[in-house]
Order: sequence, then C-alpha cells, then structure tokens
Amino acid sequence: MAEAAGPDKTRSHTYPKPIEGPKSPYIPRPATNPVLRGTSLVIAGWAAAYISPLSRYLWANAGLGDLRDVRELNDYEPRYDPTVIPRDSEEAVGLVKKAEVSGQDVQGSRCPNTSISTYHAAYKAGDVTPTDVVEALLDFLDKDAGHKVDFLSIIREKVLAAAESSTRRYKEGSAKSVLDGVPVAVKDEVDLEGHSKTLGSAKELAGPAYTTSWCVRKWEDAGAIVLGKLNMHELGFGTTGNNPIAGTPINPHNSKYYPGGSSSASATTVASNLLPLTIGRDGGGSIRIPSADCGVYGLKPTHGRVSCPSTTSFAFSTSVTGPMAGNMADLEIGYNTMAIPNPGDKVSAIFTAPGARSTRRGRKIIGVCKQWFDRADTSVQTLCHDALTYYASSGYEMVDVDLPYLREGQLAHALTILTEVGAAFTNSRGFIPANRLQLAIAAQTPARDFLLAQNMRSLLMSHLSHLFQRYPGLLIVTPTTPDAGQHINSPAELTHGVSDTDMTLRTMTYTWLANFTGCPAISIPIGKVEGQGGEGRVPVGLMALGEWGDEEGLLEWGKVGEDGSWGRSMIEGNWMARPERWVDVLGMAKGRRDGLRR
Repeated sequence: MAEAAGPDKTRSHTYPKPIEGPKSPYIPRPATNPVLRGTSLVIAGWAAAYISPLSRYLWANAGLGDLRDVRELNDYEPRYDPTVIPRDSEEAVGLVKKAEVSGQDVQGSRCPNTSISTYHAAYKAGDVTPTDVVEALLDFLDKDAGHKVDFLSIIREKVLAAAESSTRRYKEGSAKSVLDGVPVAVKDEVDLEGHSKTLGSAKELAGPAYTTSWCVRKWEDAGAIVLGKLNMHELGFGTTGNNPIAGTPINPHNSKYYPGGSSSASATTVASNLLPLTIGRDGGGSIRIPSADCGVYGLKPTHGRVSCPSTTSFAFSTSVTGPMAGNMADLEIGYNTMAIPNPGDKVSAIFTAPGARSTRRGRKIIGVCKQWFDRADTSVQTLCHDALTYYASSGYEMVDVDLPYLREGQLAHALTILTEVGAAFTNSRGFIPANRLQLAIAAQTPARDFLLAQNMRSLLMSHLSHLFQRYPGLLIVTPTTPDAGQHINSPAELTHGVSDTDMTLRTMTYTWLANFTGCPAISIPIGKVEGQGGEGRVPVGLMALGEWGDEEGLLEWGKVGEDGSWGRSMIEGNWMARPERWVDVLGMAKGRRDGLRR
C-alpha cells in the first residue's frame, strides 16, 4: 500500500488517514441465492426462522463469510462509525440563525413538476391558499385508490389546522419562508407527533410519537405542511418497494415496474407531482434507488449531518435521512432547511449550517472507476456516458480512479446493515416471509465476520481519503443503478412478496459505498429507456459520491446535470416528459376554490 503525503489537517475532524488501498480486480460473485415467490417463500421464511442449520447454510451461500479471505484487512483497525465531521468556522455561526429565521429561497427549475417557488408565488398572489391546496389533496386521496396506498397515516384535523395557520400568515403578509404552506410528507421511519410507526409492516412498532424528529420540525418551523407518513418497503429491507401488507406504491412512469425502495412512496408522490418535497431514509440506497426508478432527485447526506432522533432506531452506522424532490431547487431548499444543526444532537451540533462552508477548491473533477461503471446495462451506460460528455463540456475534468475490493466491500456493507437490523428485530413473527428469511440469516452472523466488515470499512474510507486528497473537489460518478428500473415479474409478487437477493445486490451495485463510508451522494434523472413491458418508458439515474461534508459540491453538480438533461430533452423530443400518472394539485385547488365561489 502506498501512503499519501498526508491530509489537510485544517479540513475536518475524524478524517480517515489517507492510504491508497491495494489493487484488486472487480470480479462479481456468481449468482447463488435462490429466487423465492409465493408458497415457496412462505415456507422458506418460516423454516429459516425455526431451523438454524438452514439459515446458517443460507448465510454462507450468500458469500457473507468471504471477508475471511481478504488478508489485507489485518492491516486496518475496525471503524464502527463512518461519521466525518468538517471543522466549524466563524462564518458558520451567523448562518445557522439566518437559516432558522428566513428559510431558504433558491432559483427555480426547468422541470415540469410544480415547484416550491410556484406554490409560494401562487399563495402570495392570492390565486390559491394553503387551505385550498390541502383540502384538494385530502379529497383526492380519499377518492384515488392508486395514490391512497402512498400514505400509511394522515391526521386530517392536524393537517387542516396547519393549513389554516399558513393561510392566515399569507393574508397578514407574514409568511415564514418559501416553504410556508407547501405540502410535504415523510417516510414512516422518522417520528411525527401523534403518528404511530409500523415501518410498512402489520405491527405497531412504536405508539403515537410525543414529538417530531428534528429534521421534520425544521420544515414545520419554515411553515411546511406535513400531510402524514409515507409507505415504504417493510422494515426498509429491500430495493423494490414491494409491500404485500400495506400495498405497493405505483411507479408513475410504468405500472409494470416497482417504484424502488425502500423510500418508495417518498419517490412516487414526488414523481406524480402530488408533493414537491418528501423525506426518505437511506441505509444502502433507499433514497437514491427510488429516486432513479421514479425519475426524481434524491440526496443522501453525510453520515450524522442531518439530525433525526427516532423512537425506533436501527442500521445506525449506515442509515441517514435526506430529501427527495422534483427538481434541484426544491432539493436544495429541503436539504438546507432540514440540515440546520441540532444543538441537542452531539453529532449534528458540530456540523456547520448548510452553505456555511464548502470543500470546493476550484477544480471540478469527476472520477470514473471503469471496471465498476461497466457493470451497468448497455442502455444505462449509453445515457450515462452522454451525461458525462455534457459535464466535460461544462467544465468538469475527467479522471480515472481505482476502488479496491468493490465486491467484498459490498458484502461487508450487506453484512453490517443486515446484522444491525437483525439485532433490532429479534422476533420476526408478523413480518412478511421475505423479511422473516432475512432476519433469520442476520442472526447467524459471527462476531468475527462483523468485525472484519468494520476493517473493510476502514480500508475503504482510507482509500477514499487518499483520492480526495489527490483530487480536491473529486466526485465519483456512476449510474445510480445498473439497470433501468426493477420489473414486476409476476402479479403474485405484489400479494405474497418476493426474495431475490442477487437482484437486490445488483441493484445496490453503486449505492452501498456512500452508506458504508459515510460520504454524501446524490441521484439525478438523466433520461428514459424502453421498458420490458407496460406503458411508458423507464427513468435512468446518474449518481455522484462526494467528500464528507461536500453536499454543496453535489448540489452544484446536480444543477448542471439538470440543465443538461432538460435542455437535451427539449431539443430531442422531450424524452424527460412527465409521467402519465401526474396530478395537477394547484389546478385542482384552483378549480375547487372557483367552484366554491360560484
């Protein structure tokens, strides 16, 4: 291993020592895990829960013991927490207060979805009120079964009261921010006062919350109206959004494709224009995968930066909370507001306010790991290479980068999140068969292998530190997922579920690294390709992974990509057009208001 010259010690706390990792070829593991559906899945889920030799066999068959063969791991100390906290600065202190008082106002977007700024302008002009919008949304959800499945819980009286308060503020000319009166919603993993928590299951895992998570409260403080809790892949344990218990949200672009998971409805509500902004949670791609599958924008922040204390906490070393939106302007507004440091959170409190500092150092560099990038399907690669060409023409320098132990690193991430979630849910009764199977496998992880996974985390973080030092401003760019969407292979999957571990791992080919190392990452839509069935083309996402604390660099990159994608769309036939399942909420609200006036 070649050690770099040394880190910029003024840059951040807990910064990994920059050490170039060993050279290692990327050789994907052959598919060995069985695909289970219907009755076979139900039987396997029950059997694995009660027959330990079976679950031990499945654990070994998945390759989770392969880290024992990586001798270089003995050269690294285990790292259990990937948090890397950028240093504070004098300029940051005032910006925290400014963000809390005024909220954030960001320039609009070319995307067709109704933006936050459009809502704000309509309210200020008196064309429509927040009460009109919320009443129209609630009535629509009562009547439309396809969208009703997006929500797990709504407290109607509370939502209407918040809308009335916002309406009153606009009439008085005292709107809190550009977010005032804007309808939003949150994934069921976060706490929302008065709402229970099921994590998309049939079980009440936590009773009505007495408080709201900090990141959601910041949106509420800015005036946003939180409609309720959104559907998700049960326990967040999957990439498709398949949920036989609560129902599977419909992908607005093509109903024969899954919405992606686990923040499934956080993506579908944005893609269908029902909401401009939502909150997701991401432990292995659960914000970015559904963002890519539904053609929206999603940001996975630096580990620990967004404060989200929760009554049910699991996957603590991989999972973070972040925004999902219909355009980059709204994504930035959502992030800037929810990432205000929480003085009561010992980690979040050390971070600076969004925009208070930047790790950008002049150069704009995109790194591509070719052997990794080339794992994607040809149609996905074509769109991604077109996007890279646009970035090169927009001032980004392209470099080749090497990443060690990509296959083994993904296994280490899978073993870590599997074990952490398994430790939180030791009783699998009442969960869907696919999750009973996964929880049984999780219980078989030996301490030795869990520790080796943390050694691998340390190796990967040190290598990334080496790359960020060598190429200041580096963003590592890949497709978000190697395939365009995730096809629903059988209607039985929607009623009984499905277990396809090899496809799950393939879907997470690129997303896991940001979670395991704590780096921020963003997914943006760059176009659509023909699907395998159904009506409507299927979105493709492009992802960038940045240095710890460099959300600003990722947002800048996302805006450039957004301009390129929508610009090419207008020239080349609008291939980024809105989906068929698209709801004109402002139009409904105005129509309802006009009808009441007659």
